[in-house]
Amino acid sequence: MLAQRAAQIALFREVSSKRRAFKTMPEAEVFNVVRANSSSTSSKGASPLANLSDFVNSPNKKVVTKSTQRLKELGQAVKNLKATRDVMLMLYQFKMEELAIKRSLVENDIETASVHAKKCYKIVTRCSLLHTSLPLYSKLENLMEDLRLYLASYSKSAVGTGRSRDITSLITTYPSLGPSDQGISFISELLVDCVNFEISSQNAFLNNEPLKEIPFIFSYALRFLDLYFPDLNKYFEQGALHLLVQSVNSRVSSIVKPRLVTFANKHGTGALSEDEIENTVLIGRACKAFCEELQARTGANLRGDDARSSVRIDSSMHDNIRMLCSVYISNEIRLLRQQYSEIVRHSLSQGLIDAACVHDIFYVLQRSTQRSHATSWSKALQTIVRDVNEVLKDLHGRISQVSSNLSQNSESVSLSELGACIIRGDKGIENFISRSGVSCRVKAAIVSELIVDFSRGMNHSLESFVEEQRAKNPNWCSLQVELEELRRTAVAFERLSIELTNTLAHDSVGLVKQILNQLSLTQYILSEKQFDLLAGSKVWAQPLIWLYEQLAKAFGHESSMQNCTTWLPKFLELLAARLCITLEMTLFGNLTFNQLGILLFERELRVLVAGLSNLTQTSVRTTFSRLLSACRILSVDSITDVVDFWDAASCRLLEFNLDESLQVLKRRVDFTEMIVIETLDSLAQGERK
Repeated sequence: MLAQRAAQIALFREVSSKRRAFKTMPEAEVFNVVRANSSSTSSKGASPLANLSDFVNSPNKKVVTKSTQRLKELGQAVKNLKATRDVMLMLYQFKMEELAIKRSLVENDIETASVHAKKCYKIVTRCSLLHTSLPLYSKLENLMEDLRLYLASYSKSAVGTGRSRDITSLITTYPSLGPSDQGISFISELLVDCVNFEISSQNAFLNNEPLKEIPFIFSYALRFLDLYFPDLNKYFEQGALHLLVQSVNSRVSSIVKPRLVTFANKHGTGALSEDEIENTVLIGRACKAFCEELQARTGANLRGDDARSSVRIDSSMHDNIRMLCSVYISNEIRLLRQQYSEIVRHSLSQGLIDAACVHDIFYVLQRSTQRSHATSWSKALQTIVRDVNEVLKDLHGRISQVSSNLSQNSESVSLSELGACIIRGDKGIENFISRSGVSCRVKAAIVSELIVDFSRGMNHSLESFVEEQRAKNPNWCSLQVELEELRRTAVAFERLSIELTNTLAHDSVGLVKQILNQLSLTQYILSEKQFDLLAGSKVWAQPLIWLYEQLAKAFGHESSMQNCTTWLPKFLELLAARLCITLEMTLFGNLTFNQLGILLFERELRVLVAGLSNLTQTSVRTTFSRLLSACRILSVDSITDVVDFWDAASCRLLEFNLDESLQVLKRRVDFTEMIVIETLDSLAQGERK
């Protein structure tokens, strides 16, 4: 027991002596001793790890553990000394590069300064990867911050000296010398400084006019990005690049906003002109184009997946666009109402809203919608189309009111007497046209027809534009409500035009009332001699055709004067329909025929149909088809021949049902009513007599 205790004391003394020896031993000798011990142990065939295990498991475990810990601490101290030496060397190299940078900048050798700045970046990067835990690293960080501030100061001092493009290579090193947010802030501030300097230097041209300054600012900002962005793309991370774009947008917005406010205040009140409205549109388009160009150019410079991602633009510029949109809408509506009121007031002072007034109104409306197209603001277009509808409704009300106040019988001479005088040649057709009721109705009908054409054309162009915009952006407003309202307004004008044209057709038929009265007193019961005598004459067809030719010429002249080509054919068709109804009433109510008489009547009727077809440039045979069918039925040799015109499926005799067929056949004096009824009953029951 005593012997074992003595051995432990001897071993402790030996270890203590070795510890004291290690403390005073130089670093190189320490490693030599460790290496010698390792090699000697290995030469004996024993593993160092096995020897260590023996020491740990030996009775002297406590002593061996303390010795090993001490050795580890000693090795760490040596490593720290080496690291400190490396950092001090890097500090020295950094200072040398910094001095080289400053010396190069004093000599305006920016390219050489950029090379040394990049070397500084490499030094800092290498040090940050190895020795960030050492106290001396903070010294290197301080030096780096000093250098960054120095480069920033130098770069800003170059603004306005003509060296902005020369310092590109120096600026692009700036993000690498500090955190990305500092690089973003510096470049954004540099942009503001450059813009302000350029504006002040171009003051003679810009003259503090927002219309010139704002596009100039946008153009310069984009050129600024074009100059620096490709190189910055090498140093910034992609997320930092997005932040840089947003920062540039925000800074440009802050520069532009006071100028937009000035512009809005200047044009928000007082008299307006189209040039001022178009200037608002131009500035709005410039704001939108800047955002689009910013995204497009940034996306072209991004790498990898980020090149396919859209850079989000913050709301600062969009706020400016919304403010401009509100200013534009207010001014556009104000100008539209102002111009509309002036046109209508001038036209009413001359008695009636005419075609020239309508052309002027729709020119104003189309200009407004075209400018709202140009803005590409869906809200602006939507609001302007609503106001266009309101203007058209007001115009419809004015025309309707004027038309309703027309005097239908303002002349002492009746229409039938006037028509007789015109046919005799005592008066011209202009006497009919000059009647206040006729003249005003013609103009109102033509004006309404013009408005229908213009409204439908505007509706079509708006629909095409909306489809085009929605193809690009599905979220673009559809304008369904506004376009439907515009269609309803066009229908209202169409109804007004038809109503006025019908009244004119009714008055025109009144001109031939004496002719129709004479016709109704005629009995077409002719002998062969009378038939031969009257075969070549046109007792009533020719005067009707001549009178309507005169009406077509007069109304055609008025229509061409109003630049409307669609109204006259509609009027002539309605006139033919009115005349046909009057002739039907005359035939079924007053005339009687024998076979020769109906042949003569049918001959004159066909002359009338041919003449009216020439006037309308389209066939009116369909309009007179019932009259022609009646003539065919009445011209049969015997009552039994009507079976050739009978349709058993519909129980109709050509175009007439049984009751109507009875009224037609009763016009033949040689067909007794009883025989007609029996014939029609047998046809209805499927019997043939």
